[in-house]
Amino acid sequence: MANTDSALNPRFATLVVLVLAAAATRLLPHPPNMTSVTALALFGGAYFSKRWLAIAITLLTLLASDLVLGFYPHMEVQYVSFALVVCIGFVLQRRRSVAAVAVAALASSLAFFVLTNLGYGPSVRCIRRRLRD
Repeated sequence: MANTDSALNPRFATLVVLVLAAAATRLLPHPPNMTSVTALALFGGAYFSKRWLAIAITLLTLLASDLVLGFYPHMEVQYVSFALVVCIGFVLQRRRSVAAVAVAALASSLAFFVLTNLGYGPSVRCIRRRLRD
């Protein structure tokens, strides 16, 4: 059985370059919440044959860009959200069609939105309080 995820494998090297290029969009000027990190997490889950590697590369890429950008409150919520997006990408390993990719992209965006908005508990309580007043 050949090792499909080694540094000498051209497919693996291409995947890593694509992931790093997408992650670089976090460092470039962009509108809020308009980077390709969710897409790279979904892509990583769909194309890396080793699941642990797909999650590790996505989270390490986030960490590397956060080291440059700076840390922020509730980072763990975003990291868990991106790990979930990678897991949604695992489903695409079995079936890649336009419909499957569209559903996975929508599910990823929805999961990220729900987890990050509900994951900031103190912020949610503050918003609820303001809505009642």
